[in-house]
Amino acid sequence: KRDEADYKLKESLAPRTGVRVEAIWVVRTALADPCLPARTLAQWVREFTIEESASIAIGHSTVTRARDAFCELLKKIIRNHVVVAVASLPQSGSTKPERLATIVLRHIHDEALMRMRSYACDEGSTPAELLRQSKSKTSKVQNQTLEVCLPGGTVNYPVELRALLQKNAGTIATTLIEPMKEVFEACLEGLRLHRQCQYLRIVHVLVGDGIATNMSAAKMVLHWARHFNVKISYRIIQITC
Repeated sequence: KRDEADYKLKESLAPRTGVRVEAIWVVRTALADPCLPARTLAQWVREFTIEESASIAIGHSTVTRARDAFCELLKKIIRNHVVVAVASLPQSGSTKPERLATIVLRHIHDEALMRMRSYACDEGSTPAELLRQSKSKTSKVQNQTLEVCLPGGTVNYPVELRALLQKNAGTIATTLIEPMKEVFEACLEGLRLHRQCQYLRIVHVLVGDGIATNMSAAKMVLHWARHFNVKISYRIIQITC
């Protein structure tokens, strides 16, 4: 009976190495359809196995952490792509002695009402503590897409959903500036690697609904971008829909 119990224990831990989920299952869960709920994906992993004798045990919290980790890797890859693309931009026609390159940012934003899970815990908390301290509530969130338009094509820059404590111009401007700052820093890094151009012109096409708050937020974004760095010449086009 002891041998049989030991055999069943080893069989149940087959997909784990050193009490850790094997990397292949982390990759499979991270690359699955992002629209799938974490609990549904965890149930699928337990029920659908390659070998019938295997028993996969992956919780929904592990699925969430795997997705988050892959998102961070994807953000770094896309950022490096933007750096390389800016470093190889052609020079724009200009009568000024400074050499100038140009890119276009297409930025679409809107607010939505949805239920989000928030984690209010200290840094370094264990997964079990994260799960205990998490809570779900319905709130306004800022949903936006940011595209970097380059001569070789368009790069979709990943942007996270931002919960809005209040829907005023300052709050909306802050949510717009956060991803723009990442793109600006990547562009400056690419500009330093450029062999010809010394300055960068960024044309920001900002698309939102026609409320007055968005117009005020756009003015705040304009003020921030114009004082970000002397190497960047910033222009904004506000479009209402």
